[in-house]
Amino acid sequence: DIPIGESGFRVMPELYYVGKGFKADASFDLLGQQIKGETKTTISYIDLPINFAYAFELGNNRLMLGAGPYAGFGLSGKTTGKTTVGGVSQEEERDVEFGNASGEFDRLDIGANFMAAYILNNGLMFKVNYSLGMINLSNSSDSDYKNRFLGVSIGYFFLQGGK
Repeated sequence: DIPIGESGFRVMPELYYVGKGFKADASFDLLGQQIKGETKTTISYIDLPINFAYAFELGNNRLMLGAGPYAGFGLSGKTTGKTTVGGVSQEEERDVEFGNASGEFDRLDIGANFMAAYILNNGLMFKVNYSLGMINLSNSSDSDYKNRFLGVSIGYFFLQGGK
């Protein structure tokens, strides 16, 4: 929480370890057979949002609202697929691969972050943030995967000088 001058404007760089992911489902009939496909991908990221916020004084406490860009770096992940044909299911799990080939994912995730925080006078912070991915993480020409992330956190400010 870095104050900008004497006003309520601040810069809030943060560092998160988060899990993000997406699901895709498909279903169709082929020659009278019902075929269903379900895929779920989860990827662990290190995210660095840099929020530009404004703090509203509420007695001895503060309400902060802000937004800014974020960059995420994919560490690892898993894709689980389930195919059901005529009531018989088959499951498969594989590691997410990062790279430029079809079927691989971009490691870099870039987007916009929005946040609201309530900070008590004793330094305890309750915060909610929403990240909206802006780039397609899939390298397949027929797929468009973008991350969305809703987070709730509790934090504590050890130094209260920036109030």
